[in-house]
This record gives sequence, structure tokens and C-alpha cells, in this order.
Amino acid sequence: LNYGMLVYFPVLFVIAAALLVVAVFVIVKSFVGGLRGRAGSAEAREGSLPAVRFLLRMAAFFINLFAVSLVTHINCGMCGISRYNAWLSVLPIFAIVMYGREICTSVGKAAGDKDAVGNEGVGETVSGGPGLVSACRVALAIGALYTGILIALYYPHFAMNEQYINLSPIAEKVLDEAPALYNPLPSTFVSRTTHVDGGYEYDTPIYYTAEDGYVRKILATKEDVSYIKEHFTPAPEKATDFENKLARLTQKPTYISLPKSYKVCYNK
Repeated sequence: LNYGMLVYFPVLFVIAAALLVVAVFVIVKSFVGGLRGRAGSAEAREGSLPAVRFLLRMAAFFINLFAVSLVTHINCGMCGISRYNAWLSVLPIFAIVMYGREICTSVGKAAGDKDAVGNEGVGETVSGGPGLVSACRVALAIGALYTGILIALYYPHFAMNEQYINLSPIAEKVLDEAPALYNPLPSTFVSRTTHVDGGYEYDTPIYYTAEDGYVRKILATKEDVSYIKEHFTPAPEKATDFENKLARLTQKPTYISLPKSYKVCYNK
């Protein structure tokens, strides 16, 4: 939610995911048609080539995304989206633009194959293909607008102002409203909550406090239980639940997520 691609390109991901499903459908449809010896199956298989090429490019995207996700040295002064995520975003964009129309059109052609009762020629009148193309165009336009607005909001006022030692506004919003949904690398959490460069060396507990003054997330180990009980106070009705969360801590630094209802205060 700070350097990641999801925040900047959510609409793009939705389009890519939808086209992945459609592409698989087109490929399976052409393959099954060929096995059954159905009329036009050779044409259907040829029409599935854009879907295959789309899948190959998306495979390249996911493989590279997995590779860069293994990198742990990320708190290194980058602003806004990380540079490798910006580079990788080109892959799904080009895959959609180059093959999206052909894939959507193939859906209409697949529907026009000879059916079980011998009807043919339906594909010429099927509107599903053009409809999907129009939907993709509208979604891409919305996605471009969203990304542009986000960059306009971030860069002049936030991303260039030492963002690598501060949580992004979206990350803060998620931590404030639903802290269990965001569990970054400990170094990222440390760097952005304590406002230090790197965040690779730290002593637990490390905690995040929302604007309302209540603690939403704590990074701690089993050795920190006594300190937490002494300095962190939950609402009386949530005391037992808080104790149960502390009991699940281990020797490894682990997150404790605290919703608004816990009203945990830090007492120095």
C-alpha cells in the first residue's frame, strides 16, 4: 500500500483478471471444439492465438512480479510507486491493448460455432465481443483517470516529501479502519511509523497510532508481553481479547492488529 502496484493500478488489475478468464475460455473452447471435430474448429484455434499471446505476456508479468517481491531492501529513498513496479505495469497495459480486442471478439466467434442442434452462423450477430471491447475501453479510461488523479495528489504534496519514511495516505487509511488488512515487511512498518531511513534494525515493540489517538497495530515478540501489559491499555470490555492476542505472540516479531473498538491507549 506504499510502494505496491495495486494502489496505483487497481482498475488495470481488474481488467487483466477479467481478460485472463475470457482468454482461458477462448482457448478451452477452441481446444474442445477441435477434439469433437466441430465445424470451424481450425478457425477457432487460429482465433485463440491472441488469447495465448495474452496469457504468455501476463505470465511474464507475474513471474517478474514474484521475482521482485522477494527483494527485501525496499526502504531506499524511492518516492511513490517503486521503480520496478512502475516498469512492470507496462506488461499488462500492452497485453490488454494489443490483444484485448481480439480476445473479446473471439468470444462472439466461439458462440457462433456449430452447436449441438446444428445451428451455424450465430457468431456474426453476437454482440458479446463488441460489448466486451467497449467495456474494456471504458474501464481503461477510468483506470487512467484514477491513476492520474492519484499521482497528481501524491507527487506535488506527498511522494516527493520523504515518502519513504512515512506511510502513504492510503496505507494510513487502511491501518486506521481495518489494521488486519495491511501487514507489510517489518522493516517497512518500522521505517514508516518511526520515520527512520531503512528500519532494518529495531527493538520491539513498535506501534502505529491513528489520528484518534488509539493504537491500531503493534509489532512485538513474546518478550514484549510484560512491557505491553504495562504501557498499553485497552477498553475494559476488550481486555480479555487483548490478552488473548498477546498470548499468541512468539519469538518472531509478529503483528497485533487492534480495531477501533479496542481503544488501546499507549501510556508512557
